[in-house]
Amino acid sequence: MGEVCVGIFSLKDIKLNEELSFDYQFDFFKTPFTKCYCGTPKCKGYLGVLSASNVAKDGESPCCSYCDSSITDKDELVVCNGFCRETFHISCIIKSEGKTKA
Repeated sequence: MGEVCVGIFSLKDIKLNEELSFDYQFDFFKTPFTKCYCGTPKCKGYLGVLSASNVAKDGESPCCSYCDSSITDKDELVVCNGFCRETFHISCIIKSEGKTKA
């Protein structure tokens, strides 16, 4: 009782030992926003639901906290694992390392 169950249905036959993947976007468990490393071609690059502070203007992709633009390339996505949970382009982090703060 009180246990959450998820049903997964297939549109095609699944071969023995065929690898399956699952999109956690339903996020019943409030999954922390985390980079995904599954490597599947259709992967959006992250687990969890975008929060108001993470969402880009397109409403679909994470927003870089440094340049304030969409992160559409999942290989560019960096998620802060600290308390801030901010998202960045890896290229923005590399560029910012060369700049000194005033």
